[in-house]
Amino acid sequence: MAEALKRLVVPFHLAAGSDLPLVSGQFLEPLHKFGFEGEFDAFLSNGAARYRCTYSSELVLEKLSEFNFRRHLGEDGYRFLVESLKATLERKEFQLPNSIQVIGSQIVDRGPMINFCPIGRPQQEALKTDARRLRQQFVKHDQENQYRQIILLYLQKILSGLIGEKDLRIMLGGQTSFDIVIKGKDKTNAVHELLDSGVKKVMFFGDALFEGGNDYPIIQYINEWQEPDRPCPLEAVPVEGWRDTIQIFTDNNWLS
Repeated sequence: MAEALKRLVVPFHLAAGSDLPLVSGQFLEPLHKFGFEGEFDAFLSNGAARYRCTYSSELVLEKLSEFNFRRHLGEDGYRFLVESLKATLERKEFQLPNSIQVIGSQIVDRGPMINFCPIGRPQQEALKTDARRLRQQFVKHDQENQYRQIILLYLQKILSGLIGEKDLRIMLGGQTSFDIVIKGKDKTNAVHELLDSGVKKVMFFGDALFEGGNDYPIIQYINEWQEPDRPCPLEAVPVEGWRDTIQIFTDNNWLS
């Protein structure tokens, strides 16, 4: 993927659910080590934090903007949300099997959003090998029992007040967690900011464009487009992984 991005002849930007520490380790720093040179913007924490990423002999990151989730909810709303998430985990029907151990934080405040991960997110490097094994077990449990889908429906019910009053949105994040955001301060925020800066067309590549996925606001943006005299400047491109993405680059003659 790094080699493909080095050969890409059209501008690209990044939209990711994770925050800067995670994306730095997963993408930004490895891309620099692979010799990428150039500049792009990274819209992190589900699009609500924007960084300018400049690659030359060094990698330079500049924060351009960041939404404050907690301030938007207010202290009472924020406290109610966190307490509701904790209470949900304690409910008998949402207890994980004994074979799936929780490691790390289950509720992570990323600033512009909250990530809610029933299996936990380990902070210590020594725990990450165990975490990968437990993650695989959790994914299997989730697929077989629709575990997250059932929790999602429950959270939408008990948090209906915040959903209505504060535009709260709860979505499936990755394979193990939920992304809790504010409508418009999701991945469509990246689209709005790019279009406002003069970009004429955005093609969004995502693997969670299904209803409930954290890319789904992109589909809603397209479906809600109401300018009949102008075609929607956003196109959603479903992919399952990096190989799909590179194939589309190739098919469009975007690689030098």
